[in-house]
Amino acid sequence: GLLQEVPKDTTVLVIMGPQRPFAPEEMASINKYIDGGGRVLIALDPENHVDMKAVLDPLQLEYHDVTLANDQAFVPRTHTLADRTNLVTATFSSHPSVTTLLRLGSRAPAIFLGAGWIDAKRGRPIDVQVDAPIKAHYQTFVDKNGNFQPDPGEQRRAWELAGAVSKGQAPQMRAFVIADSDCFADEAIQAPG
Repeated sequence: GLLQEVPKDTTVLVIMGPQRPFAPEEMASINKYIDGGGRVLIALDPENHVDMKAVLDPLQLEYHDVTLANDQAFVPRTHTLADRTNLVTATFSSHPSVTTLLRLGSRAPAIFLGAGWIDAKRGRPIDVQVDAPIKAHYQTFVDKNGNFQPDPGEQRRAWELAGAVSKGQAPQMRAFVIADSDCFADEAIQAPG
């Protein structure tokens, strides 16, 4: 495990859909790796309720594990209201991590099968650059009560589905945090459209 340190020859640390919180010693090892100029990809899932707060705080990011839904732009799979949590988006920034997706636009949408969202903290240090490379369709809402319907108090907006962070001098730390690990799964590839 990561109780003592991330191996020194690690070029990218991938944390894919953690199902339970990491031990404090593991979090400390991850932070030490990141502070030393490490590269990390973190993909979280709202249903697991693992927020990686101890790692995301220094990256100036916050993960929200409430599932987003959209009644206008979604991928039908079961042909029930639950499909509204199968988000589809072609809203990409100019960040290098999504250059190809931006160029292809609606011909290469990203699919998220049950996503939370990421917020960048305000008032962050000047040496921490944060970008929101992937955003949900602007009619996406936070489905607080899980009924797949937009209810009063469930705000609609283009929620940030990913956060890209770079920090420091050479070697520069880089992190990519995404609000749904299912976007990397075969299940998303099989979605129609």
